[in-house]
Amino acid sequence: EKTFLVIEDAANFDVISAEKLLEQVNKGADLVISAENFYSGFATILDTLLLKTDKVSQNKLYFVNNSFSKDNFITKDNYNNVFLVKNPNNHTAIAKLDYELAFIATKFGKGTIYLNTTPILLTNYYFCKYSAVFNLFDRRYTTLI
Repeated sequence: EKTFLVIEDAANFDVISAEKLLEQVNKGADLVISAENFYSGFATILDTLLLKTDKVSQNKLYFVNNSFSKDNFITKDNYNNVFLVKNPNNHTAIAKLDYELAFIATKFGKGTIYLNTTPILLTNYYFCKYSAVFNLFDRRYTTLI
């Protein structure tokens, strides 16, 4: 099985690339996209999954899974994008920024698409600066994908 990992800020890929990735996921690959903004090819994926983004100002990320419910993390900056879900039965909430969806999983064909709006959590900033606090949070985060 394949896993495609995309970590971006505001960059994006083209619509044709998005469609090719969706074909791979449909066949059984997993796709993980961690981006603050979802434009162009990212928007194609959101449209396919019937998702939209909305702007908020939050900085407390926490897992919604009961076994991880005590895990939360205050991010350095406020994050502005969260997901608006048209049909909640099609998506699994993994983490929220306060009460808004920030990390979701969606089955697509034989694969799964994981989307989140806090890519800085997967960078060296948090790994190095907050390693003692962040270590357990990071393990939970990566275990889910």
